[in-house]
Amino acid sequence: MLFSKLFSGRTINSFERKLLDLAVRYLSPNFESLVRSQIAQINYVQRHTRDKEIMLYCLRKGKPYHEESLKLPFRQGEWKILDVSFHVGGHDLMFKSGLWLVDGFVSSLTFDGPTTAVQKREDIIIDKIEKYEDMFLSEKQPSVLREEDVQWLSEKVYPHKLSNIKPALSHEEHQGRLKMIDSRLPDDCIEIFSRMDSFEVGNCRFLGLAGLFHVVTETSNGYVLAECKGDNFILVKEGQNDAMVYIVKHDDEKWNPVGKSIIDAMKSVLLTS
Repeated sequence: MLFSKLFSGRTINSFERKLLDLAVRYLSPNFESLVRSQIAQINYVQRHTRDKEIMLYCLRKGKPYHEESLKLPFRQGEWKILDVSFHVGGHDLMFKSGLWLVDGFVSSLTFDGPTTAVQKREDIIIDKIEKYEDMFLSEKQPSVLREEDVQWLSEKVYPHKLSNIKPALSHEEHQGRLKMIDSRLPDDCIEIFSRMDSFEVGNCRFLGLAGLFHVVTETSNGYVLAECKGDNFILVKEGQNDAMVYIVKHDDEKWNPVGKSIIDAMKSVLLTS
């Protein structure tokens, strides 16, 4: 897959261990203890795309293993627990890193730029921490899907038909998930999130706040907002401030700008599929 260009697996190195050690100190005591215990069990690492993404695994007999007693009480799915802004040595080597969980277990470190040049450094200085541990501690009662919201979106995507519409997240989860996204989103995407979460239209699936995920590629990092059959992904770039939407094909690294509307991007894919 485009977003999974793997390099050799190995164990966690001193740079990654130092960064994790400094970062998790900012978590609440109970969470810090659980995360440290999870990190202590990591025995296999995969580094993607010039060390911009570090996948963290505990393997037992060659298979992923999770000790249930160490699971954090988060919702199922992929969630970011920390953003860490730091510099290495001089201020010219500055990075932002995210610590991600999948189903309550530490899964990856992501970076806003290649870290290959500093992988042997340990002179890390934390500049800023943003933590999200209180955002997704348990399943929340979703909001009710309103008929007027379904009608609004139906008119937007016409002549294509909607299906599998899910209600919007609770207010707390909605605000927490938006806070984790380091990108300006299209106005119509924000409007959709306020009315509902995920839906399907034709052969495209809008992932919603609960389902969107972060990706790292050779050229850019970003967030996948929708997936379409035919191996098209609809994304926004991490750190962007112009709300531009891009289409990326499964077998191509090129990010193709298609305007500032997620709905128009999905309709353009449907017209060519």
